[in-house]
Amino acid sequence: MIDHDGPDDAGIIFLDIDGVLNNGEFLTAQNKAGLVVVNDAFDLSSQVDPAMVARLNSIVDRTGAIVVLSSSWRVMAGLGKTSMILRSKGFNHKLVGETPYMRGNYPRGTEIQAWLTANRMGASRFVVLDDDRDAGEGHPHRFVLVKDGLSDEDVNLAVKILKSSNQELDPSPGTSKPKSISKKHRQERLRR
Repeated sequence: MIDHDGPDDAGIIFLDIDGVLNNGEFLTAQNKAGLVVVNDAFDLSSQVDPAMVARLNSIVDRTGAIVVLSSSWRVMAGLGKTSMILRSKGFNHKLVGETPYMRGNYPRGTEIQAWLTANRMGASRFVVLDDDRDAGEGHPHRFVLVKDGLSDEDVNLAVKILKSSNQELDPSPGTSKPKSISKKHRQERLRR
């Protein structure tokens, strides 16, 4: 099982970084300063916007959720280095794990499901924060498609998903549509 300080029924945030903890405006401003190199390596911390990290903190603070890294950063930088970078940008919590990297052409949603299965959390409350639609495959009602960095609207939707019961989000066939995500939100997410 996972090691965390929260309650056993804490929700889970599957976190992508690029496009979620940064946006076009932030990256453009960073690139004007030029690439940052530290110890002969590209400084990934220059790619993380503290304002977006503050929004991530808000989700965790409001829900008690734990955070699992599903970003390609788990391969590029590893869990430890990514954790240090996020802490340096104001993340007040802990990354408790990372999804497996499945070689081949597997969508990120499959890697998320593999993590849930391996940790015996198939029915747990969770939300996927990502800017790539493949992360939501298999989890459409638990997916927040982040357009250009984590927004206040994304934060509120993630909190709503994490606080909703499984039945509200994933109704079995023949039951009513989910009440926790409005038709307007579903249509907006489909257009993204």
